[in-house]
Amino acid sequence: MKNDWGPLIPTGETSEDWRFEVVHDMISDRRNPSYRGSQFKSDDAWVIGMYKKNTEFEDIIFEFLICYNKDGKEKYYLKLKVEMYECAFRDPERKTKSWNMNPLKEDFLKKWETKFTGLGWEKTQESGKAPPHNSISVLKFEEKVEGEGKENLIRFREALIAAAKSIDETGWLKD
Repeated sequence: MKNDWGPLIPTGETSEDWRFEVVHDMISDRRNPSYRGSQFKSDDAWVIGMYKKNTEFEDIIFEFLICYNKDGKEKYYLKLKVEMYECAFRDPERKTKSWNMNPLKEDFLKKWETKFTGLGWEKTQESGKAPPHNSISVLKFEEKVEGEGKENLIRFREALIAAAKSIDETGWLKD
């Protein structure tokens, strides 16, 4: 897995506040219902989270997801999600706070949508699912070239660096 995602990680080019976590790898998460969708059937599928330390909004964070689905297509993609810092379903108080995710998404898009779409990101569809939920998608960045070519890794890395630098400079929601 490190051979696949190592080149994507923008270390040294952003602030040291960015953290990375393995959110999902198919081999160890076979029973995780969050990742049972068709995009994660392959044994080589994985998701890495990239978030900025100490930027929670009352148990809610913004997190970039770096995803790889080898399922016959060998496809990389990025997502920006608003997520509960810990599972919303384990704590009744967090269930209530998950209602705050949609307003945070809307505030983020008011501030950042033009900047991010100018960098190749696309706004995701509105979720028809009512809270409580653990996450909602905000933006996505998909490869334009099929396959596992170096061009895609370079484009994804550049997109992550540009996004992280923008967030470093002005914060997630500050004016």
